[in-house]
Amino acid sequence: MLHERSSHKTPYRASPSYPECALALVFWYTWGDGTVPDQFDEDTYVHTGLRYASTGHQWHGIVSSTDEVLLAGMRLAGTMFRTFAIPAAPDPVVVTIGSEDLLGPGLWVGNIGVPYPEAAPGPYQLASALSATDLAHTVRYAFDPQREKSSLSRPLIPKIPPRCSPVDGLTYDCERGVLTVDTPSAKAIAGFWGNEATFADGVSVQLRGAPAPPFACFGIASADGTTLAESNRAVLVLTTYGENRGRVLRDDPESVPGDAPLFAKQVKSWGYGPPDVARPGAQIRLGAEWRWRLVDFGLHAIAEGRGETLEIPAGTPVFMAELER
Repeated sequence: MLHERSSHKTPYRASPSYPECALALVFWYTWGDGTVPDQFDEDTYVHTGLRYASTGHQWHGIVSSTDEVLLAGMRLAGTMFRTFAIPAAPDPVVVTIGSEDLLGPGLWVGNIGVPYPEAAPGPYQLASALSATDLAHTVRYAFDPQREKSSLSRPLIPKIPPRCSPVDGLTYDCERGVLTVDTPSAKAIAGFWGNEATFADGVSVQLRGAPAPPFACFGIASADGTTLAESNRAVLVLTTYGENRGRVLRDDPESVPGDAPLFAKQVKSWGYGPPDVARPGAQIRLGAEWRWRLVDFGLHAIAEGRGETLEIPAGTPVFMAELER
């Protein structure tokens, strides 16, 4: 729904951090394969561009240190995660993994001995059912080697509902492709939500000069563990997408001869940096008066001000905004 899409004209990589935070999942890491030389000058380093995945293994090159768009989302999502901005699910499905799976030879993602609905889509029906249940109700895992068999506190669901809200303030609209967070300490929206979004407590965002289709990720979160009304520090992020220049994907990767993985055959050219980053403008109503400071990817201040409204002109190289009272 919200994860990165790979095609010629839909290079969205702004949103993966948002659902990871909403699912209370932290799996952010840096793993390079040497495709981009190390830079000792910080200004050169941060503008070198996105690193490229290795054609030999899909997990090599999962490197975020020069991905401005993804890191901006991580900054916001990490703040929400660290300050418990999204409440815990009141009635999660508990998966208890017993000794047969826990100590067996084949434990892997979605490969546990619990019932799953046959209507769940493949190729891994259990993993699909677990994902759907996690989005709709959240899933918690317990490990009990004293039990032989794994078990469920209640049955898994086969598919994600068109719209679901597992906790107050968190909504997935799967038909539109939109995730929304609206809690007292965080406001965020990611996906294809158009040009305007309104939250509680007087917070809203209106895009100006946004690219089409209207895909964007916006968020403001208290950074000190209190509500936005009480907070003295907050972080604000607005991103859309970015991609390597000159990246070319094949329309028929299966026709490429050789034993390379399909994902490697799909890429005709990885492209080069620095990346092209879409930078829409916006009028943001903050819900209260803040002192704000816009910083670029090198964390250099590019604008400062005070007020209840923050104006970002289109094309401004904003990495994030730091808010203080």
